[in-house]
Amino acid sequence: MKFRKINNIQITNAIAYARRSKAHPDTLYYNIVMGSEGEGFYPYYICLASKYFKPSSLTDTLELSDNNYTIQLIKDKDKQPRLYKDGKKIFSVYKSNGYSYPNDTLLIWEIPNVKYTNVKYTLTGCVEKLEEGGGIGKERNGVKYYSPSVLLEIYGDCKLEWSALNEQGLPIKQTVTYKYDSDEYSITDIEVIQ
Repeated sequence: MKFRKINNIQITNAIAYARRSKAHPDTLYYNIVMGSEGEGFYPYYICLASKYFKPSSLTDTLELSDNNYTIQLIKDKDKQPRLYKDGKKIFSVYKSNGYSYPNDTLLIWEIPNVKYTNVKYTLTGCVEKLEEGGGIGKERNGVKYYSPSVLLEIYGDCKLEWSALNEQGLPIKQTVTYKYDSDEYSITDIEVIQ
């Protein structure tokens, strides 16, 4: 399984950053951040299993460029999903040749936001939402512009589409299409809906 990220019109491999454990200050680990940080914006973190991914320095980054990743929901001792304070599920990424297919994709979809309102998205085809993470956006002139950031699992041909109202109040949309067999994405420009 690949691990990628879409931000506006760019598709890249996901990047993990080294962090220091609050509970164990001598321990470093990798995680991936979804969403914006700042007043009113709460990012969502995806941890990488330290058994497979070990940073040696706090400045280390890791590009997830292989195709043998898998994701697992973290559970407590009672086999219930562990949750962040806001109720979102906690996932960990592992390497596995037995539990994933090379063209399956974990995809972080950060829906862009400049000054968009009423942002919505739809998923069609062989795609499943694992979690809706932190918000994307900025506070501008006292207004917080928010778009979702979504963690998806793709296992076949699919289409991702978001729509919103732009600064002039006109409806806009953007479509991402994925062809599974050829591992090809096509992304339209953000366009005004006529």
